[in-house]
Amino acid sequence: MFLGDSTMTSESTFYLPLLPIWKKKAEAGDVSLAEKIESLEKLSKIKILTVDSNYGLPKSAFTLISHAGYKVCLSMLSTGESIFAIRDIDSNSKDESGRSIPFLLLIVGDTDSDRIVLEKMAAYAVSHIDDISRRIAGLFSYNPTVNGIEFSLHALNGLIKDISVKNNNTFMTLTRDVVVDLKKNEIALFAIPEGLDRTIAIKEQNLKGKNVNFVMMSEVIPLDNQKKMKSMLELRKKLQASVILSWKSKLPSELTNILSDKKVKCILIGGTIITAIAIGYLLYLCKNN
Repeated sequence: MFLGDSTMTSESTFYLPLLPIWKKKAEAGDVSLAEKIESLEKLSKIKILTVDSNYGLPKSAFTLISHAGYKVCLSMLSTGESIFAIRDIDSNSKDESGRSIPFLLLIVGDTDSDRIVLEKMAAYAVSHIDDISRRIAGLFSYNPTVNGIEFSLHALNGLIKDISVKNNNTFMTLTRDVVVDLKKNEIALFAIPEGLDRTIAIKEQNLKGKNVNFVMMSEVIPLDNQKKMKSMLELRKKLQASVILSWKSKLPSELTNILSDKKVKCILIGGTIITAIAIGYLLYLCKNN
């Protein structure tokens, strides 16, 4: 369904499944509904999205809606549109068995400023997955006055602005710091949900041969879950330390003595790229002294 865009002045859009029925009753002579229908017709509507009526959604992006394989995805088409998608959000509504009804949200941007905002949105989403899912689910509510679903477009715009102002386009995993950097014909972020194999994800979204930055959600450090974040940060430190110890065991003894210096350790504790550069530099010094 098409929920709206940033050019709309309405604070909310509405899905009114009973409106067609009321119209038929009014046409059949039920004059009591005339005033109600006139009022509802003035509201901005949530519209059904189809291949023919796509409301600006590129047709190549429909796979993100029809197929699974990801939790968060950010890509840029050859035509320059940036597409952010987050799926399997638990809604506040329940089915007849009491289960939450999952849904996905897809945002399309077509300017360079949109690209920057969506890079931050994607980085925030993967590292605050519970928080952003809860906030997105809260954008929908049942409005008894109109007997339909109300979507707060105003609140969505506020959420996007809040995230873009307070955050950047980076996040942490157990093994690396990730920078979300959109480029044409690339998938800057493809976060695979826990329990799903990468091979299945590639097949679902037809990613074979494409330039994709894969991330496993199970390896992302969640900044909205303090207990889990603390334990994963501790594990990340241990992993980094074990990598350094592994490298040190393969180095000449004179270089190992240099690496035992505390100042050098501080340099090497960084990411893999920084560490590799530092070691290369130290090896150069050893050869020339």
